[in-house]
Amino acid sequence: MGKKLTATFVRNIQTPGSYSDMGGMGLRLRVKPDGRKSWIQRLTVSGKVRETGLGSFPVVTLAMARDKAIENKRMVIDLPLNFHPATI
Repeated sequence: MGKKLTATFVRNIQTPGSYSDMGGMGLRLRVKPDGRKSWIQRLTVSGKVRETGLGSFPVVTLAMARDKAIENKRMVIDLPLNFHPATI
């Protein structure tokens, strides 16, 4: 199993790609070729994998992204089958 992301890693990474937080919440940092960074959460809703954007770094910090990912995961557990976090 990989390591959780750190604030230092998030701040310094420039290599394009998708980096998992490995916390079981589906949180990923996506780094684009131009260096822009954004937070994505992958959730399974009604048996389908969905990706929801949580915002861009540095506006949304690692701690904020983790909090939102936990909140979304809890909502998926409690809401009807047709729920998708982006609809809130």
